[in-house]
Amino acid sequence: MRGRRVDGFAHPTPPPPRGGVPKHPESRWFSRSYPLVRVLLWPLDGSSIPLGRGGGGRRKRGFPSVATYAAISAVGQALLALLEQSCPKPEFENAKFELYQANDFKAPMEEGVSLFLYRVVPSTTRRNLTGREDAQGRRTRRPLPVDLCFMLTPWAKTAAKQHRLLGWSMRTLEDTPTLTASFLNHYGRPETDTFLPDETVTFVQDTLSIQDLLNVWEVGKPNLQVSVTYIARMVLIESAISDPQGPPVQTRVLDLGKRTE
Repeated sequence: MRGRRVDGFAHPTPPPPRGGVPKHPESRWFSRSYPLVRVLLWPLDGSSIPLGRGGGGRRKRGFPSVATYAAISAVGQALLALLEQSCPKPEFENAKFELYQANDFKAPMEEGVSLFLYRVVPSTTRRNLTGREDAQGRRTRRPLPVDLCFMLTPWAKTAAKQHRLLGWSMRTLEDTPTLTASFLNHYGRPETDTFLPDETVTFVQDTLSIQDLLNVWEVGKPNLQVSVTYIARMVLIESAISDPQGPPVQTRVLDLGKRTE
C-alpha cells in the first residue's frame, strides 16, 4: 500500500470519527496502528495535495508548470505597465516607458521613464522555503528568493517637466506598491503563468548614498539625471529540477533487548 507519510512518530490515537475508522485503502483518512507508531496515508487519486509553499490552501494535481525563471523580467515589465496605464494625459502624451540596459543611457529617450535593474541580491527575509510540486506530483528544489534593485529615471526636454514626471511616478508607486499575480502574469510576456495566484511583489523605495548612486551612474556618465531607486522584495525563482525523495515509511521495527556479538 502506497501513500504519503503524515506522521511517523508515536502519538495517542485520536477517537474514531462517527461511523468508525474507514477501512478501505482509497478512503480519505485511512490509518493503521502499530506498536509505538501510527502511520497516516494520504489519498493517491490526485484529488488534492497540500500547496508546497508552506500553507495557504490546496492545489489540484496537474497544475500547469510555471516558467519561474521569467520572474525577474515579469516584474520589470509589470512595473512599467503600471506607470504607462496611469500616465496623465495630455501632459505626458509622448512619454515612453522602457527597460534600460547600460548602453541605452548613451542615447536615451526624449520623454518618458526608464527602469534600470542595477543589482540583484539574495533575499534575507525568508530562506527556509519548500519547493512546490509539479504536474507529476514531484517535489522540486527550494525556490531562490531574491531582491531586485531598480533605478527609475524620468526623461524630458526641460528640467521642470522631468521633475513633474518624477513626482508623478513616485506618487503612483506609493499608491500602488504591491502588484498582484494576475497583473504580473498579464504583462510578464511571453509567459502568462509565472506567478501563482497567491503571490505578490511589493516595491519599497530605497535610499542610496551619494557614492553608491554615483557608482550606479557610471554607466551613464556624463549624462547624469535625477533618479529614484526601488527594491522589489522576495521575488521567488522556482527550480525545474525535481528533488528525489525516498519511499514513504510504512512500518518501524524496534528490536529491543537483543544483543549482537
